[in-house]
Amino acid sequence: MPKAAKSVISQYSFLNEFDSQDKNFLNMAGILLGKRVPKKSAALLQKVDKPLKFLFDSINISREASEISTDEIRVFRKKKE
Repeated sequence: MPKAAKSVISQYSFLNEFDSQDKNFLNMAGILLGKRVPKKSAALLQKVDKPLKFLFDSINISREASEISTDEIRVFRKKKE
């Protein structure tokens, strides 16, 4: 068992190397998929209306892509009543 545990830890050690942008990316994906995210991140990310612009601002993406809203790309939309 200790050998297996060491193997798992070594293969997933990259998770400790995430910076804040990596964490924002994963948490934004969680929000778009309707998953729970940490409260601290959720408060910030739920206010983001243009997630691709937020996530890829330093990368040259098309204007059309940067203007897509959260509701337009949300996979599991909540039904409006």
